[in-house]
Amino acid sequence: PVSQRVEGWVNLGVLLRAKGPTFSEAALQCYRQAVALQPGAAAANYNLGIALQEQGMLEESAAAFARALQAPVGGGSGWGRRGRVDAYVNMGVSLQYQGRVGDAANLYRAAFNESNSTDVDAVLNLGNALRILGEPEEAMQAFLWTVRLNPFHLEAWILGLNLFAEKGSLTEAESTFGLILNSVPKEVPRPAVLVHMYAYVLLNSGEGHCEQASPLLSGMALRQGDEAELVTQTLHA
Repeated sequence: PVSQRVEGWVNLGVLLRAKGPTFSEAALQCYRQAVALQPGAAAANYNLGIALQEQGMLEESAAAFARALQAPVGGGSGWGRRGRVDAYVNMGVSLQYQGRVGDAANLYRAAFNESNSTDVDAVLNLGNALRILGEPEEAMQAFLWTVRLNPFHLEAWILGLNLFAEKGSLTEAESTFGLILNSVPKEVPRPAVLVHMYAYVLLNSGEGHCEQASPLLSGMALRQGDEAELVTQTLHA
């Protein structure tokens, strides 16, 4: 049956792709064979989209993800909400790399909604897209939601704090850091790495902030129960 042949080509492509970049072209051809047999097959189009994206064929990649999103869910197809979330996110990435940041943001929103507001990649990518589009308040809300889902998501912390570091505002950076810390559940420990990231932002956020950062960070470290020496060592470095 065609469905079994499609599945065979997809599985072969997955195995080849797992063997490394040397086999990426062979994997791509497997996915093309699967889509040629069944143009609307969700898994075939999704994997084709990933392979094309990795090779920089962004327009064709976005089209493959769009076909995957048109496929029906369930009915023994193996295509469900998780696949749709990933397809939305990856289609957004392909469009963003083409400079279509607004369209990408809409796809990240769709992915976030599809995941019932639980997908970290969707909301993080949305925050970054909003930052690029010049919407810092909405971007900050997206970064805050990311750290609620994953309190130790370092990229979200850095991107969120850099929104204010870009303005060169020490006061806003400090208050934002406190806001993010307060959004993390109380039972989650505040490791020294978070304070180090704050040091990174302050030390790159404007002239004169280095001197102001030292006592401020020492106090922050002590309030969070971290070893003050870890912070001062970072500042000295």
